[in-house]
Amino acid sequence: MTTGTDTSRRSRAMAWLAAGVVLVHVWLLTRWLEPPTPTASPATTVTLAPATARPAQTTVAPPAQTEAPATAAAPARAAQPPKAISAVTASASAAAPTRAAASKPPTAPVSEPKQPPTLASTESTAIVEASHSTQNIAQAQAPSQPEDKPQTAAQPASATEPGRLQLPPAAELQYDVRATRKGMSLPAQSVLRWQPSAGSYQARMEFKALFVGARSQTSVGTLSAADGLMPTRYGDKNRSEQATHFDRTRQPPVLRFSANTPDLPLQQHTQDRLSVLLQLGAMLAGEPARFAPGQIVTLHTAGPKDADLWQFRVGNTTALNLPAGTLEAVHLDRAPLHTFDNRVEVWLAPSLGYLPVRILWTQANGDVVDQQLARHSPLPLTP
Repeated sequence: MTTGTDTSRRSRAMAWLAAGVVLVHVWLLTRWLEPPTPTASPATTVTLAPATARPAQTTVAPPAQTEAPATAAAPARAAQPPKAISAVTASASAAAPTRAAASKPPTAPVSEPKQPPTLASTESTAIVEASHSTQNIAQAQAPSQPEDKPQTAAQPASATEPGRLQLPPAAELQYDVRATRKGMSLPAQSVLRWQPSAGSYQARMEFKALFVGARSQTSVGTLSAADGLMPTRYGDKNRSEQATHFDRTRQPPVLRFSANTPDLPLQQHTQDRLSVLLQLGAMLAGEPARFAPGQIVTLHTAGPKDADLWQFRVGNTTALNLPAGTLEAVHLDRAPLHTFDNRVEVWLAPSLGYLPVRILWTQANGDVVDQQLARHSPLPLTP
């Protein structure tokens, strides 16, 4: 019995000793993992303390000598703009020390003797930037140019004022087509039939390519001496046809799409993707001197699903070597405005009434359709 009691006592003693050792280790581990207090880190003190709270080192650069030039420069620059702009300069000058202190690197030495000159230099830079911003605001609020100032050749042509128009004569144009689709060249041909009559018109562009099939665009509408072509229906047919209707019976007029896309407002001179090329020819034929190189012609243009502003930049008149022969033509370039827009380039020949003798379509995916005039024949006028 004595032996069993001694053994039990030794076991309890060892258990208490082990528990004590574990508690000591836990306490030491907790102290080791405990984060240091903020006062124990000099880097934290430097980051939180404002730069302006440190006493100035007068032996290096007195505050009166470093801050006086920057303070004197602020009124001199702010005196130029109007009074309404002076408040902007004043508030920017007041906020300059704060920005300068915030921009100070947190690793800067605590015993840096040249801190006041650095702060003053930062304030001067901030005041100069505020003065430049004030000058930009003053320029933005400057009075606009008088409205009676005569227009120069750099003024863009207005889409809402087509000016004097002269329609191209009725004709059939046949093109040799160089088409590239997914990196493969495809032989193709196309035909444009332009048939104006008394107060109306019909236009049709048909493409035929080997192994691809046919695709056609049609545009029908009325003619106006003031507005030129006024489409009433545009069709784009590949396998099935999608149509755009120019509904002027509703108030306000709208564009309606058979593709079930939402209706859009119909503007006064909205064209479709086929009539826009003929409307450009009528505008240039009516007033050739109005469209100098560099002019921008903007026309609201509808497609089978939507409508957008097409901006054509007028280029130079160049001689084109076409399958039909050499022809002088004016180059117009519609650069894409959005990511998936097509680039459209057209060359209009004055000798053919500014009809398109070359049409170059570059799609967003890299496919190219280049139509070059091969034959041209006039069509009789229809009553």
